[in-house]
Amino acid sequence: MSDADVELPEGIELAWGLRERPGKGPRRSLSLEQVVAAGIAVADSEGLAAVSMSRVAGEVGVATMSLYRYVPTKSDLLDLMVDTAYGGPPDPLGPDAGWRPALAHWATELLARIRRRPWVRHVPIGGPPMGPNQVRWLEQGLAA
Repeated sequence: MSDADVELPEGIELAWGLRERPGKGPRRSLSLEQVVAAGIAVADSEGLAAVSMSRVAGEVGVATMSLYRYVPTKSDLLDLMVDTAYGGPPDPLGPDAGWRPALAHWATELLARIRRRPWVRHVPIGGPPMGPNQVRWLEQGLAA
């Protein structure tokens, strides 16, 4: 089996920008980034419990069913929100810093991101890090 034969879950394709817009159906009026930003705004202001597909659709001004053209499930939306909320990892300290200070720097920055958006702690973890930012965080932590 070659890499071309492997099908990735839709949510992972979305996170990595590998999913192409379908040629059929209505033209999209929003970007995936706008949808994710609206979900983050709801979670930031009212908590994770307030995030629903209908609520996010209302925030971006589309019908609930229209939102499914951008994200296939609420779980995928939450995964994208978490990956975006974390953002990329901080700049590493450098090769001469030593592993303990490098890992402490990494952990301190990760904790700061979680404290900035405490709702991320309540998103269920369904598997290993899969989003681009989460993978970069993992790689940087392991590199330390």
